[in-house]
Amino acid sequence: NEETIAEKGRELDEVRKNSEQVQIQLMATIAEKGSELDEVRKNSRKVQSQMKAAETEKGKEMDKVRKVMQQLKERMEGTERSLQHQLEANTQLQLQLQTVVSYTWPKHLNYLANINRTVPVVIKFVDFELHKRSNDLWTSPGFYTRDGAGYKLCLRVFVGGWDSGRGSHVTVGVCVMKGEHDGNLNWPFKGTLMVQLLNQISDSNHSEPVEFVFDGRSNNCQRVKTGQVADFGVWCNEFTPHHKLACDADKKCQYLKDDCIFFRVCNFQ
Repeated sequence: NEETIAEKGRELDEVRKNSEQVQIQLMATIAEKGSELDEVRKNSRKVQSQMKAAETEKGKEMDKVRKVMQQLKERMEGTERSLQHQLEANTQLQLQLQTVVSYTWPKHLNYLANINRTVPVVIKFVDFELHKRSNDLWTSPGFYTRDGAGYKLCLRVFVGGWDSGRGSHVTVGVCVMKGEHDGNLNWPFKGTLMVQLLNQISDSNHSEPVEFVFDGRSNNCQRVKTGQVADFGVWCNEFTPHHKLACDADKKCQYLKDDCIFFRVCNFQ
């Protein structure tokens, strides 16, 4: 019995020893895991701090973006108001200019009224003396022989004269232009245009109309396929003498006034 008791005592001691070792290992493990948990908590707090800092920075950037957008909006609104004021001012100025035109020029010189540029059409030629000195070739805006489906033509002018009219007459030509209806028209072009100078003092005593005849056979009658204006035209080298442009008090006639003249394409057939 004593041996049994001694044996059981030794076994109990061994169990206590093993238990103490297990407790020691468990405490070591708990301490290690505690350190890891502390590290995790530390990293978590660091990440949260970084996230808050990032959110704060993004918030500041968003505030800057909102501020810039507000400034742009205010500038756009200011620009729109300025453009609206300019538009209203330009509209008022156009009305004033139209009033000046209607009161300054006789009705038959109101070339602005012919919006469609269809024969009959009035064409204004400005800076007469400058063009006369340089004697350069001037080309008028295009006009049509018939509204909506006609041939497109233009006047070409040497106010200093050309060939037999050089230095003494205004030289005028009529040329075919490339037009929007060309594909629906018959070619070559054939017809007669009448052109005259307008008296700027009254609606009478205009110059005698000059005929410009397109016979349908010459190069000047062909459809324009390259460029905008035909290389050839129908010309009158002595359209009107320079000395007849000045004021004629007896006839109450003046073709050249305020450094401009007015052509009228008065008929097409």
